[in-house]
Amino acid sequence: ACRWSTSRRGGGAPPPPPPPPAKPWLDPECRTIDDKFWASPGDLGLKVRGANYLSDKKKELAVGTEMELLSVDLVEVAPTYHIAQHLPSVLNSRAPFMFVMQVMVPGRPTLSLTAVWALPFDPLNDFADDTPFVRNLRTFLEGDDAERSTIFKLIPRIEKGSWVVRQAVGQNTPVLLGRKLTTKYFVTDNYVEVDIDVGSSSTASATVGLVQGAVKGLVIDMAIVLQGNNEDALPESLLGTMRLNHLDLSVAPRLDCDTNTLTLKDHGDEVSPSKHSWMRKKTSSHSDIQKLAT
Repeated sequence: ACRWSTSRRGGGAPPPPPPPPAKPWLDPECRTIDDKFWASPGDLGLKVRGANYLSDKKKELAVGTEMELLSVDLVEVAPTYHIAQHLPSVLNSRAPFMFVMQVMVPGRPTLSLTAVWALPFDPLNDFADDTPFVRNLRTFLEGDDAERSTIFKLIPRIEKGSWVVRQAVGQNTPVLLGRKLTTKYFVTDNYVEVDIDVGSSSTASATVGLVQGAVKGLVIDMAIVLQGNNEDALPESLLGTMRLNHLDLSVAPRLDCDTNTLTLKDHGDEVSPSKHSWMRKKTSSHSDIQKLAT
């Protein structure tokens, strides 16, 4: 730590100490999987719609992302819509506003892959930042599900993987998922959640099944864009991106939504559910239970 002198030339009071570092929006222990499996890869060199896209159809390179990747969660759970109300990364976040995307993965067991991005202000009540992105985000939050499905756009890419997987997933091709898969939206005071049910499409299920079989050898990128469908929402920018690095699906803890508990699978026998409203349980010891929130 930097130590400040108690005296200065010319007398007078010493300079004030530096402000304490800002507290992060989320404590690391509130995440469900190790961050070695995920990262924020920046703008990925992707192109988005430019300011005059509606007339000239030109795209331009994105510059950074609008929101910060807060967490990527992977849990073993029965298919559950509105998963954010059960995740410690959302329940314990100090971010003013979050965008949550859940990919519901079919299989045995069924899995939930959820990314959480944070915004440093409340877009519905703070009007100081009136950019095309923020205006489009407000439209997304205040609209109905049909309108949201014309705005929410995913751009997938296999950064490292076989040609077969690359062809199946597609490379940098934007998709309005709400028009292809069952997609549900949940808007609360401090976050919006988008749930994508992969199992609602046989084609999507087959593609994800192919990826699951090879996922430990893959590096997968995903970008979220709120599509600019009018001049007020242009130019576009990236809401956020995430990278999955050689993800090990077997590390996914089991989530019990009835008791809001996580059971880690890296040790022996399970422990019984705890009385606390948000608990993390390790299977190594009946006493090794950490309270995350009450």
